[in-house]
Amino acid sequence: MQKMIFILLMLFGANMALAESGQWTRSTVCDYQKSTINSNNKTIASLVFHCVSTIIQTDNDLFPLYSNSFDESIASMVKSDAGIELQAYNTATSASNVSDKVFSELSRKIGDVKKGGEGNSTIVGGTGKYQGMTGSCAYTIKYHPKNRTSMIATCKYNK
Repeated sequence: MQKMIFILLMLFGANMALAESGQWTRSTVCDYQKSTINSNNKTIASLVFHCVSTIIQTDNDLFPLYSNSFDESIASMVKSDAGIELQAYNTATSASNVSDKVFSELSRKIGDVKKGGEGNSTIVGGTGKYQGMTGSCAYTIKYHPKNRTSMIATCKYNK
């Protein structure tokens, strides 16, 4: 019995030793296209973002300082008298290896596409060196003239 407990502890310890976690902050700039319709006292918008992100702070080797990614996002927004509902789906592709991708999703109910706002996104997976990644990001986004945005996001991950 003691031998079995020892083996289980060794296996559990090995899995814990292989677990990885960390944090990074990225600065992102984007161009976007927007289409809108008005329907039943609501404005419905579809937005497509093409972005470049740079890691500006990190505590790990998985996201090296000053490394870049090319990010694509598709968002839908419904604005009514009650406020906004925004849903977005994102793919960040490493500039140094197109097989390394991070997938995230977000939903937010504050801010708009004129002022921007704060929110949180959820890291839902990845490919390549990001395979098995989960986590979250807290971000602040600002909208600028000529369909441009800037964003700062601080992310925490487990792998």
